[in-house]
Amino acid sequence: MKDRLLQLIEALNLNVASFSKLIGVSDGTTRMYVSRGSKPSSDFLEKVILSIEQVNSEWLITGKGEMFKDKEASYTVSNKAKGNSNVQAGQGVGSVSTGSQADCERRLEAALKEIEYLKQMVQEKERYIQLLGKEEKR
Repeated sequence: MKDRLLQLIEALNLNVASFSKLIGVSDGTTRMYVSRGSKPSSDFLEKVILSIEQVNSEWLITGKGEMFKDKEASYTVSNKAKGNSNVQAGQGVGSVSTGSQADCERRLEAALKEIEYLKQMVQEKERYIQLLGKEEKR
């Protein structure tokens, strides 16, 4: 399971932190499964399968079959600075896909998750700036 999770993270061009954000779990939770080799909970696996709908659940759980349901499509998640991710699912890297409405809805949902994550990062950065300003005044 550890190896399959690492393969999936690599196939999506993510790091553990951005993968964790994508599926909605803490970084520590994912690290526990990929570093220590602990057996993932059913909740964790469900989040992976629901967040990355193109992943083949049979492959994820048992190792049988292909990693992705659609062998022809390539799914990428490009890293931005400091582990932020921008999710794109399409027919090859950098190409424009005119996928189904369901594909568009999945991409929209992933983009909305990314926006929420980025908002949180901006708020955290602003908080640090305020704290640093208070320290300098002392």
